[in-house]
Amino acid sequence: MLGLLLLLGAPARAETSCVIYQLNEIIRNGHHNGNVFRTIRSLTAYLETLGDPFSHSLHALTAKDHWVDLGCGDACAISDYQHGFAKETSAGARVTGITYKYERKKRDVNVLPGNYFEEVPMGKIGKAKLITDVYGVLAYTTTFSADLQKAINLLEPNGELYVYLGDLGELEQSTVELIDGNKVGLVDWIKKIPGVEVEIAGKTLRLRKLGVRPVHLPVLNLESAETPPGPHYKDWPVHIRHFRETALPYLGR
Repeated sequence: MLGLLLLLGAPARAETSCVIYQLNEIIRNGHHNGNVFRTIRSLTAYLETLGDPFSHSLHALTAKDHWVDLGCGDACAISDYQHGFAKETSAGARVTGITYKYERKKRDVNVLPGNYFEEVPMGKIGKAKLITDVYGVLAYTTTFSADLQKAINLLEPNGELYVYLGDLGELEQSTVELIDGNKVGLVDWIKKIPGVEVEIAGKTLRLRKLGVRPVHLPVLNLESAETPPGPHYKDWPVHIRHFRETALPYLGR
């Protein structure tokens, strides 16, 4: 709620271009696609989904900072930020969106389309103060530790990564078999990574990188994956995943 109240201080036209785009899509398709994997996600939707801590992090960005959105879809959230909220509040952080499928004709923000996060060189993205993943790479990847490692490597010291845990708790239900044979939840495994601080609020995971020392993660091998229970989710594209931890740290791409 606080995030929405803070957003009210921004100009009303902050999301105009994406709202018009969404209306055009509804007219073209005859209905609004309610699938959570829709590519049209506004800045307001991000604030509602990721909660008050994200709102505070967003407001703390300055012109020298960089926000990277993983799996940004049609980049509406970062477009709303750059051309509405940030532009007229003089925050002006640089933004980068990474997406495989970009369908908006207008590209009014820095987007790397046609790319999976795993494939983009780190130098092409650049260091970031803020990274978001709202049903982005971490929601579906089979190489979870490698992609989380890459995201952490992109963070500046004290930079933050916000990850949406899923409408159905897909990340919360995922598991890791540790080297010693014990099994823990994937979220609990993330909490124990040395060199980071992790907090859970609702369905949002916030990870903060501590200090300048490199963070190294063990490799997780995917053992199995399953759709959430229930007949309505048989074609759900995000799976509950089960990993096995190896003894070798992943040194990053």
